[in-house]
Amino acid sequence: MTRLCTLFALLLALALPATAFATAQVPDRIRIDGEDHALHTNPLARKLASVGWERPEEALLNSANWRGYIAFWEIAGDRLLLLDATMIVPGHGPQGQAKKSILPDIFPSATPPLLAEWYSGALIVPQGAVVEYVHMGYESVYERYLVFRIAEGKVLERLSLSPEELSRYRDAKFDAFTGTEEFRHGVEALRERWKDASEAQLLQVMKQMHAERYMGL
Repeated sequence: MTRLCTLFALLLALALPATAFATAQVPDRIRIDGEDHALHTNPLARKLASVGWERPEEALLNSANWRGYIAFWEIAGDRLLLLDATMIVPGHGPQGQAKKSILPDIFPSATPPLLAEWYSGALIVPQGAVVEYVHMGYESVYERYLVFRIAEGKVLERLSLSPEELSRYRDAKFDAFTGTEEFRHGVEALRERWKDASEAQLLQVMKQMHAERYMGL
């Protein structure tokens, strides 16, 4: 592998903590119209980063869940609500394990459900059967997708898209994002950190790293 290819792989690995794992990841769960679905977005990650949460030593590590927790959500009217987030710890349940909520550590004075007012972006909810399995992150392709645009915990738009429509939607949103100051500053920061990367490589990293953000705009 060339130096630039190695660099680009490193860029993607660092830029994509939610999708760059070499193992398919267990998703969060979300209730929509009374039905439970997988959620191929992790809206709690931003909040955990802001409060400095780290997976405690008692949490049991699983290669299918590197983030260390599973969060449970609901779309209620036009609101994104956090119901709970649990990690696996030693206990008296099956296989000597038990679930423990991490919410008291993050929201010590609040009682769920909680409006996800810290989150603005796009929620990706796969629908139907897997049409192409990819053993990495949330990269498998499904028959259809629900996409929710969220601003400070409020639903702005709900879309039902085929994989092809989702790809075109993402491309259009990214094209619009490239004209923003946020994009320019992001590219400059990457260029400063990884001077050997080409402009095309930096562009691809930006497209992957900020997908949640620009798809929600």
